[in-house]
Amino acid sequence: MKNTKRFALLLAVLMLLSLLTACGQTQSAPTAEPAPAAEEPDTRTITDGLGRQVEVPRQVERIVTLGNA
Repeated sequence: MKNTKRFALLLAVLMLLSLLTACGQTQSAPTAEPAPAAEEPDTRTITDGLGRQVEVPRQVERIVTLGNA
């Protein structure tokens, strides 16, 4: 009975310690600012898993799934 209480306390302390170390990460300094983008085209080219390329609009409003989705 005493061993299970010690084990439970040790487990609780380890969980609290892992939670505190995960939340204590610091952020790295920001890198150089991205260059201002030139005017983006209205479409972009997408390549699927079979190597086929298709142009789709940059702003997609709706999609349709076909087959085994």
